[in-house]
Amino acid sequence: MSAFLSFDKLITPSVIKVVYWIGIAVIIIFGIVGAIAGLKESALAPLGAIIGVIVGLFVWRVYCELIMLWFKIHDELAGIRQNTAK
Repeated sequence: MSAFLSFDKLITPSVIKVVYWIGIAVIIIFGIVGAIAGLKESALAPLGAIIGVIVGLFVWRVYCELIMLWFKIHDELAGIRQNTAK
């Protein structure tokens, strides 16, 4: 508990995995809604929604990986600090 309160143990790496899957669900839901709504406008609108979902999923994945990378860098730097402090 003291590691949690002193921010030695970070919770965001665990939380970001849940947020990632929630984001995927939201992107897919908006894509389906956009494709259905686009059917009323033109026949090509669902294609735009599908492309938007693919791009959105890719961008979301990269964004979440960057956040995870920051925390992995933090862990590595903490390990280096522990190994060099004597």
